[in-house]
Amino acid sequence: MSVRIEVHQSRTVDEGPVFKVDTKVTYASGIAREIFVFKTDTQDFSHVATVYDMETYPADYDTAVGDAVDYYRKDQAIVGYSSEQTAVDAADYTLSRIDSLARQYNTFKTEFEGSLDYVFVGD
Repeated sequence: MSVRIEVHQSRTVDEGPVFKVDTKVTYASGIAREIFVFKTDTQDFSHVATVYDMETYPADYDTAVGDAVDYYRKDQAIVGYSSEQTAVDAADYTLSRIDSLARQYNTFKTEFEGSLDYVFVGD
């Protein structure tokens, strides 16, 4: 099973100025759509999920609160930055991390799981 993640990313400037980056998963297969990790106590965006995050943290805030978990996942991250360059760099880094997650999760699901037999011979 291969992993596919499709996202739409929009960049806008709000009053302030605030350089806003909105990244939303529009389609996912082989992996849950909720790939963005948020802090439960502040509901602030933390990072793009790792394989560990995908397997550990719930995909909704209410479950995280009920289970007293520090993080939860969502399918959309809207983050504002005070600097245009920081926003551009963060937007690019987010896409890079999503690509990395897709590759790592695919490896986790297809190559890691299973069993192998080994034979060791000493002279």
